[in-house]
Amino acid sequence: VKSNKFFQVFVYKGERVVGIKHGTTARLDSTEMAELRNMRNLDHENVNKFIGITIDGTEFISVWRYCSRGTLQDILGSRTFTLDGFFIYSLIRDLAEGLAFIHSCFLECHGYLKSTNCLIDDRWQVKISDYGLKELRAMEKLQPAELLWTAPEILRSEIIGRNRNSDVFSFAIICSEVINMKPPWEPGEYKGPDEIVYLIKKGGRLPARPPLEPASNDMSPALLHLIKDCWSENPNERPKMDTVKTLLKSMNTGKSSNLMDHVFNMLETYA
Repeated sequence: VKSNKFFQVFVYKGERVVGIKHGTTARLDSTEMAELRNMRNLDHENVNKFIGITIDGTEFISVWRYCSRGTLQDILGSRTFTLDGFFIYSLIRDLAEGLAFIHSCFLECHGYLKSTNCLIDDRWQVKISDYGLKELRAMEKLQPAELLWTAPEILRSEIIGRNRNSDVFSFAIICSEVINMKPPWEPGEYKGPDEIVYLIKKGGRLPARPPLEPASNDMSPALLHLIKDCWSENPNERPKMDTVKTLLKSMNTGKSSNLMDHVFNMLETYA
């Protein structure tokens, strides 16, 4: 249906699906094949449906459910209307719910979470995509622009493999995008992805982090504190996603949890 160098949109059994190109092939062993089968059975409202993988072409293509509103980054960049505090909170809550589910299942972590693989469906729900496939991901060479969400201990190769703690760091960077309604690490004085990745890797007493300049006036200060905890330089000081979920729920006192109703009310206001 449409494509670029990273993905293609296909029609499969009458529904649109997205094929992600991995630029590599590999021999999948029985354990890896079993994990793919288990991935197809994952079911959570904030986790995108994995449909399968093609292994008979020149490169592997993983196939996922198509989400009509595109990526979280697309939504934040569209500026068709201003997101208010509840809208921002709802996106972050969805993201936390999906990531906590991934942490609780056999996958244990996502590993490569970023705002471009958090998708938005027609009901304005966040769906985390591109999880699993660790063997394929490990063979992919990532550009600096794809590493802006990566935890410092991963960039410094202090640990082998990505884990739940590094996911929590990535979650915090995405939250800063949602809060600011701007691309990652903006507004900032950095001279591009290369410098940002260098500074994350460097660390230090005052490590580089994105600014937190809320686009909405009705943001809870507690949410900003939580984001800062999640991108702590020390991986062991970052909260678990179950804790993040609990804290987020405590910030939504007495408000509706239905984002669809809220969006319709906003659109009526703007009409």
